[in-house]
Amino acid sequence: MRYLVELQVKPQSINQILDQFELRGPNQVPGVRFRQAWISKKQDVIFALGDADNEAGLLEACHHWDEFGTYNITEVVDIENY
Repeated sequence: MRYLVELQVKPQSINQILDQFELRGPNQVPGVRFRQAWISKKQDVIFALGDADNEAGLLEACHHWDEFGTYNITEVVDIENY
């Protein structure tokens, strides 16, 4: 399954997130793979596209970033497959 994760970044947290991303890496949970990520120009939202065997695994991966903000998870499909 494929998911789009939207992390609403707490004020002044973007540098900490980037530092932790370098240390932790994006793929810490077995069965979850983050493929790509983007930062809004305002640096207040991070979008990440990920694949996961199940939503529980993705939630576990997202919990590693709880200290930096709140997130919304949306399951998505390629438009060609809709």
